[in-house]
Amino acid sequence: MNKTLENVYVVIYSKKHLKEAIKWLQHYGQDIECDIRHDWENENNYLSINAGSFGLRQINKDGYYEVSLNQLIEMVVDKESEKYSHGDIILKGSFLGSVFNSGIKLHGVDKFADLKKAHAEGAVIEFKDRHGDWQYAPFPSWEEPNEYRIKPEPKATMGDYVVTELKSDSVKGFYAHRIELQESADNLNREDALHNFKVITKEKFEELRKEAFD
Repeated sequence: MNKTLENVYVVIYSKKHLKEAIKWLQHYGQDIECDIRHDWENENNYLSINAGSFGLRQINKDGYYEVSLNQLIEMVVDKESEKYSHGDIILKGSFLGSVFNSGIKLHGVDKFADLKKAHAEGAVIEFKDRHGDWQYAPFPSWEEPNEYRIKPEPKATMGDYVVTELKSDSVKGFYAHRIELQESADNLNREDALHNFKVITKEKFEELRKEAFD
């Protein structure tokens, strides 16, 4: 029996190995199951393709061949190359690409570019799960049709403890306080508010107060 993408698997032995696999599969425009990292945490460590998408699962090894990640990627490139002719323009994943020689060259606009930059700079990224709820994505795979966003800052309400950034010609710094009026909270929440703020816990508020008066 010849080896094909449908009858081979790669043993994923670490999170770093999984991250590398996702990176290269995405690079070549392959679809990846949204829950692939969750499946790894559930000790499913066989990477294979099913119904056109790569994911981690337990498989019956009868009739399957184990291959390395490099061998799998080579098979992906060969199969993708068979679909197109030199000069064809394709839309695959988050990239606009053009075919060249025996492989696929990916270039153009990455729709997740701004989010990737924000993530690299420390922003918290969330993805929308199958139920329509936003969940924390510590290692975004950046594949379509997933939806991603920067985790929104919590809105302030009366009774919250906040740290407000003071910005004026004469005073610069931070002010920790408790919001006593809803009107004050509404002013902070306005898009054109003059001050930036962050909601904090009561414990953090007490800690900051202690530092200020020590």
